[in-house]
Amino acid sequence: MPARLGELACLLGAELHGDAERWVSGLAEPDAAGPEDLALLTDAARIHEGRRSRAGAFVVRQLLSDLTAPQLVCSDSSHALALLLERLAPETSACPRVG
Repeated sequence: MPARLGELACLLGAELHGDAERWVSGLAEPDAAGPEDLALLTDAARIHEGRRSRAGAFVVRQLLSDLTAPQLVCSDSSHALALLLERLAPETSACPRVG
């Protein structure tokens, strides 16, 4: 389900650097992300992936000046990932319908 970055910042307790009204609709690896995706970039050694990425926004542990897309600065990336998956993932039924 799509969400605004401002909403996600509140959900994560993150500091948002960028447009709070920007919409994202999914999660992706930085190298596979598109303009409507949020990408986790929590390892500074992978900054080169962020520079090449088309992601609409990033979740980072610290503000990275090399990135031009909005950034959600969040110290606990594992917890952030769990919350984002729950918020952005489409609802599915655990059991297929028989009928």
